[in-house]
Amino acid sequence: MGKSGCTEGARVVIEKPEIFIEEQDGETNFSKMLREVEKMPTEPAEPAVGEPVIVVRYFRMNESRAAFESASLDRYGDVEVDAVELKDLRGTPTEVAKVIAAEVLTQIAAEAATELLKAQASKKVQDLEEKVTDKLKGLLGGDEDSGDG
Repeated sequence: MGKSGCTEGARVVIEKPEIFIEEQDGETNFSKMLREVEKMPTEPAEPAVGEPVIVVRYFRMNESRAAFESASLDRYGDVEVDAVELKDLRGTPTEVAKVIAAEVLTQIAAEAATELLKAQASKKVQDLEEKVTDKLKGLLGGDEDSGDG
């Protein structure tokens, strides 16, 4: 029983994780984390470290829902993240964790970037509407004042 788990590899499925995406100064927390993961060395661990080689035959993260918050753009909402699926991962626990983290963070960062673009576009439209409304009020208010005299 124990041997089959070692030789066949693990199967990891994460169901419905809850994620919080926060934007600050035009960048999300997930884009920052992805940048840090990408800085990690890609070379295999030295044999002297003693990390075992593991196999993850199947990894899947299902039905992720993320809360998106952008205080600077005054936008809050929910984001759905596509399922993340990986197969036949092999390496030290550190190497396998980096591959999984990079893929998960890439997917979430992409969804966060899309939501950030939507928030920025919405803010621009809102600002434009306010300017147009102010101009119209000025024009209409000017017309009413000149009609009273």
